[in-house]
Amino acid sequence: MPTINNSLPFRRHMVLQILSAVSASIALIGTGQAQTKPPVPVIPDAIFNVTSYGAIGDGNTVDTSAIQEAINAASAAGGGTIELPDASSGIYLAGALNLPSNINLNIATGATLRMLPESQYYSTVSHTGTPFITIRSADNVEISGGGTIDGNGSSGWWANYTTLNRPDLIKLNSDNTVAITGVTIENSPKEHLAFDATNNVTINGITISAPANSPNTDGIDPSGSNYLIENSSISDGDDDIAVKAGGVPASNIVINNLNIGSGHGLSIGGQTNAGVNGMSVTNVNFNGTSNGLRLKAGAGNGGLVQNISYNNIHMSNVATPISITSFYEHGSDNFPSAPTAVSAATYTSTTPLWKNISFTNITATGAWQDGAIYGEPLSGSGSPATNFNGLTLNDVNISGYKGLGIYFVRNLTLGSSNTFSALNGPSLSTYEDSLAVPAPSAILVLSVGIIAAVLSRGRDKSASEE
Repeated sequence: MPTINNSLPFRRHMVLQILSAVSASIALIGTGQAQTKPPVPVIPDAIFNVTSYGAIGDGNTVDTSAIQEAINAASAAGGGTIELPDASSGIYLAGALNLPSNINLNIATGATLRMLPESQYYSTVSHTGTPFITIRSADNVEISGGGTIDGNGSSGWWANYTTLNRPDLIKLNSDNTVAITGVTIENSPKEHLAFDATNNVTINGITISAPANSPNTDGIDPSGSNYLIENSSISDGDDDIAVKAGGVPASNIVINNLNIGSGHGLSIGGQTNAGVNGMSVTNVNFNGTSNGLRLKAGAGNGGLVQNISYNNIHMSNVATPISITSFYEHGSDNFPSAPTAVSAATYTSTTPLWKNISFTNITATGAWQDGAIYGEPLSGSGSPATNFNGLTLNDVNISGYKGLGIYFVRNLTLGSSNTFSALNGPSLSTYEDSLAVPAPSAILVLSVGIIAAVLSRGRDKSASEE
């Protein structure tokens, strides 16, 4: 039966609201964009402890029915907090769960909500591909606590990824006002936090973890508007963050104070059809990631991506610190081998377009390649001369085995404080296709350094990346 706490939930939500407001305001200073912080959920005070509904939490008993019964009871009462306490072994083994509106799923420190192993999971749901936790068409939903949500990916999901229809760990579709705070989310069969057409999302103080070789285990895939992602750590086997705009526009995304380890980087795309407008990334540390700051789209899955800023980013042993490609086809970066020979493409509604993208105070050491930025010349009535209009690099300092390549960019601004180093070949290569852009040599002070050691690694690229 539910119990009532008249003060703690209210205080917790007020603190979260204040912290989110302060963090978002700091992150947006100087962006010049009309961005606003997302609201946070307000959950009714009632508490529903899953052990009161028969959950055991011993790591062997399947607690799906008991946990869902507690959720359903809370929903029928108008909402509340579902508590998973640190009971018995603290491991609640479960199949697919659904969270409706006005629910906070709170996993206590020391408790783990673990997905059934691959051999059992699909015997408990009606069709394959069903996520472990589904939140669909819901308002005011929270996942909180100091505990863990474990996707049990090594139980067979990863080993058989080519033949299985693997589920996402947490799937949010057409939701509004969501907060995910404090928890550790790990070892998803596929994507960890997969959003679709969801707005007003706060992610604060979480850890996402999966092995570097786990296939397609994206960390966070935002889709929608008004996201604040901050004070978190992400390490996985695919994109650490990938902003998706294939079906609905993405806008007003603030990313602040992250530590990123293994994975394919902080990305936009590869689907940008509906457009991305307004993303600010500040105070992010990368270590050992295959890519750092990455934007990717190709013919047929492109749209307008604009007003993107990166500031105060630090990288160590990141293979490609800056990567922007207009040739992202079939899940891989098909950079032209001879950019000066690229033919003009016919402009269509799904051509990638990049506009007003800035990099400020970026440092990277131990790179394989300083970076690769590829626009594309365009042809056809009414088309721009290139699909890349407006790139600014100020105080960008990168050392790598190979240099930085910038191709087919209009309105290029390279500040005098940039330094690029390369042990093999030129430190900077540009090709502007006679677009009346100021000559880079006139606006760039280029410092060529010597790298202490030649990296033995190349680009870490998974053929299975999505």
